[in-house]
Amino acid sequence: RFSANSEAGALAAEYLWWRNLGAPFVLVAVALREARYGLGESRSPLVSALAANLTNIALDVVFIVVLGLGVRGAGAATALSHVVEAAFLVRASRDPGFAWARVKIRHVVALLRLGVPLGLQFLLEVGAFAVLVVVLAGISPVDLAAHQIVLQLTHLSFLPALAVGEAASVMIGQAVGAGQDGQVPRVARRALGLATAYTGACALAFVVFAEVLAGVFTGDRAVREMAVKLLWVAAAFQIFDGANAIARCALRGTGDVRVPAVVAVLTAWVATPPLAWWLGVKLGLGALGGWLGLSAEIVASALLFWWRLERGSWRRAAEASRQRLASEPEAEELVPARATS
Repeated sequence: RFSANSEAGALAAEYLWWRNLGAPFVLVAVALREARYGLGESRSPLVSALAANLTNIALDVVFIVVLGLGVRGAGAATALSHVVEAAFLVRASRDPGFAWARVKIRHVVALLRLGVPLGLQFLLEVGAFAVLVVVLAGISPVDLAAHQIVLQLTHLSFLPALAVGEAASVMIGQAVGAGQDGQVPRVARRALGLATAYTGACALAFVVFAEVLAGVFTGDRAVREMAVKLLWVAAAFQIFDGANAIARCALRGTGDVRVPAVVAVLTAWVATPPLAWWLGVKLGLGALGGWLGLSAEIVASALLFWWRLERGSWRRAAEASRQRLASEPEAEELVPARATS
């Protein structure tokens, strides 16, 4: 249902089956990567990601070009790259170690208290985005292809901004733990400045080089023309997209997850699927209508998150986080000495 025709759907299913073999290793890698970030150590996640990507590229050449395995080879190459990433992170995590024996039920409960709202938020947001893809797939293969092209290009803008947000989240978490709540808005604003400078540059590139960027992906004139339009829309919300990522990460660093999760889900479902259907299908704008709906979601959620951040609505969650940490008798044992020094 997510594809424009049955042939594309069959190929996507085959790719997903092979790629999904790496899913357990993805979970291991994500858990260890976030743990390294929490310790203020980002080098090993970088090295593991580079190793995984180099592995993926090399295996793509072997499996797709040399052996002619097509999407099956692409999926297998990606799955094996996840194994490499997880292996690197396991090796890096030997110090300070995994400390299985010292993990108590209450520690798991604390993780679930924070993780369940985030997990539900991501699941429901991805669901709204999936509906957008279904709507575009029902319009035409051209609209879906243009959507995929521009989505990949916007990742080049969003992911570095998200990385700045993740760094801000770690720094804000440390500030909250030290009882320095006044540092939270300062860190968030500095992160916003960095993200805005980068996403603003990307927005300019999307406008100036739209034809060139679209032409790199396809020679089909209709797809290229639609992709150019989508790039112009993407350029309009790039700064808000970076601001959205920074505010989300900053609020998460304070322990404030429930209300932001509700806001994110509501804005996703109120804006993206309905507007994609109304503008894209009913008014005949195609993928352009879908991306206008996506823009409305991003702008609205960015403004609401920053409003919550600036008015200090996260302070209650920050205080609750400190109280939970103070009530843990084994807290010092669970934190490596070099992280508490």
